[in-house]
Amino acid sequence: MKSKTKLFFLFFLVLFIYIYFKYRSFEYSIIAVLAAGIIIFWLKSQWKKRKKKPKRVAIPESVKDEVLRRQGGTCLLCAERSLIQYHHKIPVHKGGSSLDSMNIVAVCPTHHSLLHAQEEGKKLNVNYRN
Repeated sequence: MKSKTKLFFLFFLVLFIYIYFKYRSFEYSIIAVLAAGIIIFWLKSQWKKRKKKPKRVAIPESVKDEVLRRQGGTCLLCAERSLIQYHHKIPVHKGGSSLDSMNIVAVCPTHHSLLHAQEEGKKLNVNYRN
């Protein structure tokens, strides 16, 4: 038997014995064990249904090259050429992709932090150039 199965069996056995000795009723013990089993089964099914975060995929070099080519190797907002970073227009956790070059823009570190601040709801006036 697996360790989880042993734990469940032990749990139900202890529950059965506890209810039996507390109420001196075999029927109450059976009902309590069945109810506990149904609740555990339901909780287990709900746990499996929970949303899982999408896996974060690194932006491939081919996508980075395409973005830089499209933008002329500069920041999308200020035309800065040094220390370029890559920003997702639609964040990965909201369904955006790192594999779609149209979802990625190249920005300088200053504008990258401004774009993230804007996404968090801070009132900033930052618009994409194209």
